[in-house]
Amino acid sequence: MITRTDTGGRIGEIRFTAIKALPTDCIAGIRTGITLAVQVEIVNGSGEQLPVPDVYQLKYVDSTGATRGVETASVYGCDADYPQAVTAAPGGATQGWLEVRLASAPTTLVYSPMVGDQSSTAGNIKMLTPAPATIRVGVPAAVSAGADASGDPVPTSETVSAPTVPMTTARASVPAPAPVAPPTGLDSQGRPTGTGGALVGCADENYQPGTGIFEDGSKGFAAECLPGGSMR
Repeated sequence: MITRTDTGGRIGEIRFTAIKALPTDCIAGIRTGITLAVQVEIVNGSGEQLPVPDVYQLKYVDSTGATRGVETASVYGCDADYPQAVTAAPGGATQGWLEVRLASAPTTLVYSPMVGDQSSTAGNIKMLTPAPATIRVGVPAAVSAGADASGDPVPTSETVSAPTVPMTTARASVPAPAPVAPPTGLDSQGRPTGTGGALVGCADENYQPGTGIFEDGSKGFAAECLPGGSMR
């Protein structure tokens, strides 16, 4: 469970329910390192939204003890086996997968949620300090080795530290997709894009420019976002 440090109020709950090393026939593009599929369940409280782990909120610890960033991956041909987790509305729940590519063998995944206060406005963005600020999840040894194996996450102690992040990857012997037209104007929650508050970052999902991350954790088209996840 993740709460607000200022009021103690519940933000939401997250469970890491499965970690699997993806078989190579599900991986397109870059095949170096280890590509993992991570299954999560999130139940949000009635106020703020606990975001699905992404490139900005996930890191890993390797066998040397170093903390490193991850890159997102894209599933091709195996999509039905790994339905994507999307951010749930306040009071709602979500279950699904995210895929990440790691440059070296992981021992632990580190999730540092970035949560915007529901009272934020476009001119006054307020980010909460969640407790715990960092959640650590152990990676099973067989999965860490990059084997085509599944594993339940290994519980580890939770630590509180300042939020940080990075993540992404791709799959199967299918070539990476070419950029496509901007989204239809609906964000990841089915609302008009940009209604989730101020733009706080940019993502590069499936090489698509214009994908913004708004303060409530939703994603949608943002003209300020460029290919690669950078902003103008």
